[in-house]
Amino acid sequence: LGRHIMPLLSPRSLSDLIRGIRSSEKKNLPEFISKAIGEVKKEIAEQSHAVKAEALLKLVYLWMLGYDMSWANFHVVEVMAMPKFAHKRIGFFSAAHSFTQNTEVLLLTTNLFKKDFFSVNPLVVGMALNCLSNICNADLAADCISDVVGLLDHGHPYVRKRATIALFQLFVKYPDGLRPAFPKLREKLEDSDPAVVSSAVNVVCELARRNPKNYLPLAPTFFRLLTEPANNWQLIKVIKLLASLTPHEPRLAKKLVQPITNLITSSKALSVVYECVRTVSIGMRHIKKVVKVCADKLSDFIQHADQNIKYLGLLSLHDLSEDYPELVNDHRDTILDCLDDNDITIQRRALDLVDRMVDQNSLVEVVRLLVEHIIANDGEFRSELISRVVKLCSEGNYARVQDFEWYVAELCDLAHFRDIGRSNGEAIAAQLVEVMLRVPDVREFAVEKMESLVMDPSLSRTADADSSMPVIEAAAWICGEYSEFVGDKVARAQDFLEKRLHSVAPSVQATMLCSAFKLYAAAKKQEDNGDGVVATSEEDPVLADTDDALASFLGDSTPAAAATKESLVSAEKSGLANLENLLKQCLSQYSGSSHSEVEEMSCMLLSILELVQSVSSSEREGLLQAPFSPTLKPINPKAQRKVVPLDGFDLDAEINSDALYDFMRDEEEPQVSIEEAAAASHQEGSEEVGKRKKKEKKEKKEKKTKKKKDLDAYYIGGKKSAEADEGAVAVAEGLEGMEASFGVRKPKKKVYKIVEEEEPTGGATGSGDEKDEISKKLDIDLSKPLDGTERLPTLEQYRATGASKSAKADAADDGEKVVKKKKKKVKAAAAEEAQPDLLGGVLGGEEGGAGVEKAVKKTKKKAKAAEGDGEAAAKPKKKSTKKKQAAEGTIENLLDL
Repeated sequence: LGRHIMPLLSPRSLSDLIRGIRSSEKKNLPEFISKAIGEVKKEIAEQSHAVKAEALLKLVYLWMLGYDMSWANFHVVEVMAMPKFAHKRIGFFSAAHSFTQNTEVLLLTTNLFKKDFFSVNPLVVGMALNCLSNICNADLAADCISDVVGLLDHGHPYVRKRATIALFQLFVKYPDGLRPAFPKLREKLEDSDPAVVSSAVNVVCELARRNPKNYLPLAPTFFRLLTEPANNWQLIKVIKLLASLTPHEPRLAKKLVQPITNLITSSKALSVVYECVRTVSIGMRHIKKVVKVCADKLSDFIQHADQNIKYLGLLSLHDLSEDYPELVNDHRDTILDCLDDNDITIQRRALDLVDRMVDQNSLVEVVRLLVEHIIANDGEFRSELISRVVKLCSEGNYARVQDFEWYVAELCDLAHFRDIGRSNGEAIAAQLVEVMLRVPDVREFAVEKMESLVMDPSLSRTADADSSMPVIEAAAWICGEYSEFVGDKVARAQDFLEKRLHSVAPSVQATMLCSAFKLYAAAKKQEDNGDGVVATSEEDPVLADTDDALASFLGDSTPAAAATKESLVSAEKSGLANLENLLKQCLSQYSGSSHSEVEEMSCMLLSILELVQSVSSSEREGLLQAPFSPTLKPINPKAQRKVVPLDGFDLDAEINSDALYDFMRDEEEPQVSIEEAAAASHQEGSEEVGKRKKKEKKEKKEKKTKKKKDLDAYYIGGKKSAEADEGAVAVAEGLEGMEASFGVRKPKKKVYKIVEEEEPTGGATGSGDEKDEISKKLDIDLSKPLDGTERLPTLEQYRATGASKSAKADAADDGEKVVKKKKKKVKAAAAEEAQPDLLGGVLGGEEGGAGVEKAVKKTKKKAKAAEGDGEAAAKPKKKSTKKKQAAEGTIENLLDL
């Protein structure tokens, strides 16, 4: 029976709570948790230390599941103060996890920490230090830092190690303690226990990582630690610190050559070797000897089976190759093999290294290998490979490209891949146009490629046809712009209009219509000049050979040959007439397109075509020459700088920006009905209405100015230049005429004051940038000697300032209390003495009025007396002023009575 009753009487343990949570169903879990929290609230209020500690442990577990335990903060402090080690450990554990810097009961833990710091049990001291570093705020750090620094000389190495580690968080919360405490921390770098030395190295490395220049005096000490045998983790920290110091002290880099080389060649720990290579890439790149050693070692990293080590090897090689590009060629095959890796991060790092191994001689081979990887991959990495090929070929003003016909062919091949992305399609199209503009020798070959590219139906049938449309548009434009290189212009224009025009996007239709018209114009011009639509035997030697063979076959029958030529010419004329009709039909059809660009292009070309048909052949030449003049040429981006401006022409002067902006962007005036206008006219004389209208007008003006700034990226204000250009006046007059014709209201002339924006000074620009804030706090010069005022504060010294402030505040409060007491006495006395006279004044007419005046005089005397007493009680003049005001308030109350 006892075996069944005891579990019901004893509190539930943590294991029982976990078991119950796991066994409860989802719908019953909230009920079970609520019941468990109710049990914890009862148990934590018990007097038994064991029950209270066990309840707190269960509460911490519930807190880890997301339930609130802030209501039990005071009980946590109670458990922390328990004498038994097992219970105290639960309290410190709970506080370290649940307390924050804003917890109200942190004030109660100061003396508790100070007491546990002097415990004979090192484990208790260690728990207290660990908890302090997790929950301390500025006040708690200032209170306890002197005690923690004192524990650096503790006899037990475990306590010294814990105290050293805890100092970092205390420095972060209380930076003023860094300078006075740093000499003691520096001594721990030479402690007899390796764990204490390792802890000190960790703390100094974290401090130096934020502000390394302040820790240059420690370079000899860390150099000694580098050369002495130690564990790998300490060695890594020492190497990291020395790496951060090398940019600030060039002589240190020469000193580190020998030990760094020894570690790279002899150490079996890859983590140590990587830190050595990273140190070389940070501050020792100018030393070729050690760079060569690092490059040889990195080949083992790149070929390692572990993906993480391979990634670090590629990353380190990329850093070293910035100054030594030839290092990449030594590992060319290994890097190219990494492009086949399954890890996308390794593929991208290898792709970054490909840029460093390409020159004029290796470009074709590298592009061929990249194209093979494009075929083997898909998705995002394929898109990156295509963009990288375009970048490698176009970089440096095409410095690596020796054969532009090869480059154009490669661009055409890249355009046929799927999933290349819209951006890559636009990049390929831009490259095709730029090569055609800048390399005249490749135009004939490129036009032939563009003809097949435009007519290739696979481009518009791909899954991402949107990415191929820019390429089709560029190819169509090239065929029209350089139509002299097109063989059969009539057939090609007919193909554009019949086979491709209806299957491309509207953005491409306008360009294709224009190219078809250019081909028609070139053919028409050729016909008018009597050259024939196709090339003649005088122009083409191949046709000349054909004519000779035809004459020989016909027995030099000149009439027959002439008849054959005439039939060809008539066929050409009929084909040109068919093209003209087809072009007119397509332009008429697309002139009603819903896309404005297509509609505008169609209407314009249709007008030109009708004009060409209505004039004679002699007048037609100028109209047909218009689409081809002037010849497009590439322009250097810096060419505008060489243009000498005209005298008196100011490019920075505004050209009537107010009128232009108001005409283009201002909202129309709201329509006002006759009834509203009549009603408004009746209120015109009202002053309030006038003010309201003035305010609304001002707000509307501010809103309009803000809208200008938001919509116009080039808006800097409306201040006009005194030396306005005549062209600006002409534009303004033209706008006024347009406004008059369209009924737009005339814009008012405005003068805006341009206010320069102030640059923010100091402080981090980001929100919540904790690392920058810590760096600023710990940016303290440690090389200067300590003066007499820089000492670690004791608890009494630290609270002395606060006590003096509180004493002053208490004195001020006491003065206010004295003034309030005097004020009450004055009110009571004045009311008692004035009450009979006031009653007489209310009941007795003139005598009563005299009584009121008498009471007022008495009250004024009392006020003056109260003012004197107030000045004697509270010395500040503000107190007497308050007394006087209070007395005068009493007089006014009496007069109201």
